Amino acid sequence: MELEGVEKYIGGDKIFSPAWMVLQMTLAIISSIIVFASNIEKITFNFLHSKIYYYGFHTYTQPYSYYTYPYHLTPLSIVSSIVFAVSEILNIYILSVLISRRNFHFERTSNLYNAISKVFEEKGFKKEAWKIKEYVKRCEVETGKKNVAGWVVLSLIPVVNFFAIPYIYHFLTRDFFKHSKYEELIYDMFSEIFNRELESEIELEIYYPDRDTVMYFLLSVATAGIAGIYWYYTLFSDPNKHFKEHSIAEEKLIQCLSKLFPLP
Repeated sequence: MELEGVEKYIGGDKIFSPAWMVLQMTLAIISSIIVFASNIEKITFNFLHSKIYYYGFHTYTQPYSYYTYPYHLTPLSIVSSIVFAVSEILNIYILSVLISRRNFHFERTSNLYNAISKVFEEKGFKKEAWKIKEYVKRCEVETGKKNVAGWVVLSLIPVVNFFAIPYIYHFLTRDFFKHSKYEELIYDMFSEIFNRELESEIELEIYYPDRDTVMYFLLSVATAGIAGIYWYYTLFSDPNKHFKEHSIAEEKLIQCLSKLFPLP
């Protein structure tokens, strides 16, 4: 079956809900509130004990500093540690999914287009098949596969993550755009072949927004991270929309291939 090698690469992209981002931000807000409350508690404790020590209402064995007091492991500090740990685990999960689904989509579509080019080549469309393979190779060179574990680890290291996280956001934004530009060339070729051979008007479109990551970074710094929230949101929403467009385009693609190369 000629199209079996094509159909096995159809679909499978992960739609990742921005609700994960909302959960992550909620935990960050809770953590900030807990840290603020904990600091207030420390200041209050030290103030009261300094007054007690000053007026002589103490023993020489009585501690007057919050930091040396045995009861420093308060419920607030325990909750803060738990929230921080959950937040870090969530951060690891989200970044892992964002990078992994990028890698999967790029690899899947490369295999899909190579499989289609093989069918075209066997059916005598050698020139078109060669062009498709060339576009796929160029795209693979420009985007490449990212090491999920490596980038996640770098995002957790203090100071290093100040540079690593913006770069992760950068390649998650720009690589998808580069990828989509090559896909537009490939789908234009598909449309041209189907329109010519099937004598019908068929349009297969794939689009991805062109976002300026340098501008997003500068705005994020200038607004103390507020603009970065929107940039972060696009890492969820843009690929999700792209994947949905893919599912529609690929369904049309299979239908056209089945008409062009019907089973005997």
